[in-house]
Amino acid sequence: MADLKKTTDATRNKSYWRWAYGNLTCFSQEHMQTFGYLAAMLPIVDELYDDDAEKVEALSTYSTFFNTEPQLGSLVVGLTVGLEEARANGDDIDDETINGIRAGLMGPLAGLGDSIIVGTLIPNPPRHRPWTLNRGFAPRRHLLHRGMERPSCSLA
Repeated sequence: MADLKKTTDATRNKSYWRWAYGNLTCFSQEHMQTFGYLAAMLPIVDELYDDDAEKVEALSTYSTFFNTEPQLGSLVVGLTVGLEEARANGDDIDDETINGIRAGLMGPLAGLGDSIIVGTLIPNPPRHRPWTLNRGFAPRRHLLHRGMERPSCSLA
């Protein structure tokens, strides 16, 4: 039995950080997050395949349209890393399977992420969230608003 190909923790971390900081790079109406997704998959494909032709074929899978909520999009990247590992080890996973899963998840994750993260967590700072009350936020709030309560110069 041949050794199974597996990505290292360092490669998966590199892929994650490429997604986290590059998911909205080269953003256009035609491709949206496609290039950020492709950049996140580059280290994965580079580690799993030795032949350049195999790398080009694998990366062509990730050139199709992709758009979802950026924070939850890392879940799709992680899922496709697992699928790419399985494909590199000889499992019967084709481009259509990977793209079908990507397309099937990007819509629901965008809806969840936009409503939970963008619609709830970002507009409501921690001092407005009930589970953070009485956990050290009151003194900080006082210090932040103290300068706003008094004018900095006198009009008299």
